[in-house]
Amino acid sequence: MQLSWQGQNLVIKSKTFSVVFATDTLKINDYVITDPGEYEVCGVSVKHVDGRYLFHIENLPLAFVPSLTNGNSISSEEIDELSSTDVLIMQLNDIDEKTQKQMSELVSKIDPKCLIVVCHSDTCSQIIAKEYNIEPVSDFKLTGSDLPEEGRNTILMKCSKSDS
Repeated sequence: MQLSWQGQNLVIKSKTFSVVFATDTLKINDYVITDPGEYEVCGVSVKHVDGRYLFHIENLPLAFVPSLTNGNSISSEEIDELSSTDVLIMQLNDIDEKTQKQMSELVSKIDPKCLIVVCHSDTCSQIIAKEYNIEPVSDFKLTGSDLPEEGRNTILMKCSKSDS
């Protein structure tokens, strides 16, 4: 699957589907998901709970966690469910010391093989790039065979939006 940043949206594409993460919605091809529940669309299994999405795409378990700011915390039950994911996608609108701590704790508890961080500000991107010693990318290809047996790959998605 190919992951890229297009406009204000994270997009995951394969030969048979396109998944678009937009504000408060998820779109798989032409099917829009706004309500909590479990869905099966174009071979993509999705569970939507409290703005978080759990997926199975091409036999790969993924999770999308929206911004951790504004007191948006995750319960221990949700962490248990998220811990089965191999790929954790985290969206950060901005970052401060508290958000960095929440992010580190969440990543440590879930322990994904791949962490994808989507920052919506240049400041956030700079902080994450420095903390993880990585350069932002605008797109990349991901398959199950790309995941490490031990440790973690960390990817910083480059967004077109700049700090205001």
